[in-house]
Amino acid sequence: MSLSLAERARHILSDVTLYHPNFLGLLNEAEWMVREPRRSRARGIFLAADPGMGKTLLSQELARMFPMQNRPRDSLNEGAWCAVSISMSGARRTKAVLNRILEATGAPIGKTVTIGDQEIAVVAHLRRLNCGLLILDETQDLLGAQETEQLRVMEVIKYLMNELSLPVLALGTNPESTPFKLDPHLAARFEIMPLPAWEVGDDLATFLSDYERTLPLKRASGLSKKSIQEFLVKRSGGITDGILRCLRNAALWAMVDGTERITVELLGRARYRPDIEFIKQELNHAA
Repeated sequence: MSLSLAERARHILSDVTLYHPNFLGLLNEAEWMVREPRRSRARGIFLAADPGMGKTLLSQELARMFPMQNRPRDSLNEGAWCAVSISMSGARRTKAVLNRILEATGAPIGKTVTIGDQEIAVVAHLRRLNCGLLILDETQDLLGAQETEQLRVMEVIKYLMNELSLPVLALGTNPESTPFKLDPHLAARFEIMPLPAWEVGDDLATFLSDYERTLPLKRASGLSKKSIQEFLVKRSGGITDGILRCLRNAALWAMVDGTERITVELLGRARYRPDIEFIKQELNHAA
């Protein structure tokens, strides 16, 4: 390979776009929600997944597919609908949730307006943008609010869904963390869909084989082998981020010690990266 150590290290540490099989099914289901005819009783999906399984990536993919644009509504026009995404992290009051939606849509935020005024403004801006999907990330944070405030937030979400026939994709950590169960009407609308942790098997073997093809190592590692799968699942708990972190660190070790392939032994060292001195000078020159 003609790449320098620094270039190879940068390549190893760069993001890769590889998906859990369930991820693609969820992405497809979310796209259906956007493109299907509007319903008077809009539906929702609650995606339940551990941190590090790719919930944020799903939100980013949908935002890329449905960017915010002022375009006339036309069911035949792929770009007619947009997705608006907010994080519920720390937003435990109705006003905070509405402000985040306004901020996400680029709307001005008034400091002295009432909740009712905010609701009207949010509806107006979402309608102007032809919003076809509202994405609520980190919904489990709402459980830290008092139950009365949780119910108020649920009422606002239900109002937006009803007023705009607006589908909602909610992202949380597990089925028990969904705040929608507090409202029987919303609970009936939201289908819970899991994004489970990886297990040893064909799906993980395919994922690891696809990842191996992205690595700038000089020898084949055979990452799909059962022994490597078992090690990675045990070390990471089957979490995508943990698996990739372990593989990246092991790939760096493979460069340092000259083996040029990932082995179970190197995966055992991969809690930490090798001494950065081996490429620091090159990294500084490349920066």
